Amino acid sequence: TLKALADRFSVTVDYLLRADHPAENDVKREYTKRQRRNHGLITVMACVLVWLIAVFVHTGVNVALPNEDKLWLVYLYSVPITIIVFLIFNSIWGNRRHNFAIISALIWTTIACLYISFRLFDVYNMWLLFMLGIPAQLIVGLWSGLRYK
Repeated sequence: TLKALADRFSVTVDYLLRADHPAENDVKREYTKRQRRNHGLITVMACVLVWLIAVFVHTGVNVALPNEDKLWLVYLYSVPITIIVFLIFNSIWGNRRHNFAIISALIWTTIACLYISFRLFDVYNMWLLFMLGIPAQLIVGLWSGLRYK
């Protein structure tokens, strides 16, 4: 009977007969703390990699075209790219409820980058770009209200 019970619950017979059992939750909790820390470090390293690439692009183009005065746009566009990287890693390892805030940040930083870029090249009435953010933000807000099983 003990062997059948042990097989049923995928434990050993010794486990059924022992009065004291190791706290499996403590071991599992420690593993998840370590895992969460590692996931956070990997996410931060990936985001820093975006900025490292931006520095390489800025430096490389600055060497090739020393009189280019709009190279700082590389850093400006690194902000939404960093948010995209963070969104990807948060979707894989993080709390998916935070994705809505991350997507909102992505929408507004992308619009701000486009606005600043167009203003540098003397394109006027680009404030209308921000009008695109309103329905996009409404969609994100409504999407966050969906409930899944």
